[in-house]
Amino acid sequence: MAPPPYKLYTFPGSLFAFAPLVVSEYAGVAVEIINNDSTTIAHLKQLSPTGKAPVLETPKGEILFSSLAIARFLANLRKDIDLLGKNSNDSYSSLRNAVAIEDWTNWAAQDLELPVCLSYYMVTKCIKFDKTKFAKAKNDMSSALGVLEAHLGKGGGGETNDNARINLVLDEQVTLADIVVLCYLVYPFTLIFEVDELEDKFPNVRRWFSNCMQQEEFVSVLGIIQCGKTKGDNPKF
Repeated sequence: MAPPPYKLYTFPGSLFAFAPLVVSEYAGVAVEIINNDSTTIAHLKQLSPTGKAPVLETPKGEILFSSLAIARFLANLRKDIDLLGKNSNDSYSSLRNAVAIEDWTNWAAQDLELPVCLSYYMVTKCIKFDKTKFAKAKNDMSSALGVLEAHLGKGGGGETNDNARINLVLDEQVTLADIVVLCYLVYPFTLIFEVDELEDKFPNVRRWFSNCMQQEEFVSVLGIIQCGKTKGDNPKF
């Protein structure tokens, strides 16, 4: 008999649910999605100290209540697939990979989360649109994309060359670093940045994003994601 699934309490279309769900696909961990709405916020307050989604409930009734912690936990359930770094006989190399993944996931939370959320809420009219604040949020996201562009444009030796990086940490496979950063970029790349804008300024980011979004684990959670919007195109999630 199959083990009981983990339960993820979330709101429909929540960007904070994307990374945990994509990780669960890579790890082969059954996660039951329980979509909350405004009438069930009281239930979230009973489950989580913060009272906010997403919340993961384990089969043992244990509660995790932040998106990144949930994603890391699910990735740890299947260490053999190296989402948290490639294990090798070289302990220093293994540690370096793990720390690099930690670097990128922390960077995403610090440099992407605020401008991504602010711009998304304004575009979808969850909060009042403010032209100045929106421009600042987009500029902050562009600065972050510049960091990614420079990193992805370098080979493993640290010099810019034709052998650009395939992924953020391990060329041979996606890690938690790629999943977390990519999931933060789903709404900016479908609602805010245009195709030509990404191709002109951030071609390596666009290549990396498109390559990863074609993998079945991403598709099963997010569907087919186009990298960059066209004018007047506002897809609904």
